Amino acid sequence: MPDHLASQLKRFEQQEHEQATQALATQLQLPYVSLVEYPILFDVLQLISEDEANEQHVVTYLRAGGIVKVATDQPTSATLTSFLSTLANRIKSRVALSVCSPASFAEAVGQYHRAAVDDLAVRQLISEAAASASSSSTPTIGSAAALPTYAGGVASLSA
Repeated sequence: MPDHLASQLKRFEQQEHEQATQALATQLQLPYVSLVEYPILFDVLQLISEDEANEQHVVTYLRAGGIVKVATDQPTSATLTSFLSTLANRIKSRVALSVCSPASFAEAVGQYHRAAVDDLAVRQLISEAAASASSSSTPTIGSAAALPTYAGGVASLSA
């Protein structure tokens, strides 16, 4: 089967899974969410460890005010209510549950690895920049020492 047809078939199957998940969410009177290509902030993702996420089939995806939104691909799990109650107490926030498809859940869990790699890269850049700045005796553009000062010690960009 040509790649194009296989790709279309896969996309069609995924749409059917998403529609079935939407129907389940409606039946359970819960919101549906697709986490495919959903940008989850690392600090929000880490509210539940990757191990807990895989064990409980729950992932955090949004924090707004005092509410943390979580998604599951197993909304009828016997342990879900107990886990969400424990989570709400641990993070001291209200927890709002949504339903997502298994593919959507897998995509969100995949972000644990990507987020950890991105976080490590950012920390390395900050560390390198700090080391470079502390070893440099000449002012850099953007530093207060690089700006001319005038009466009263106010720095100005116009000279």
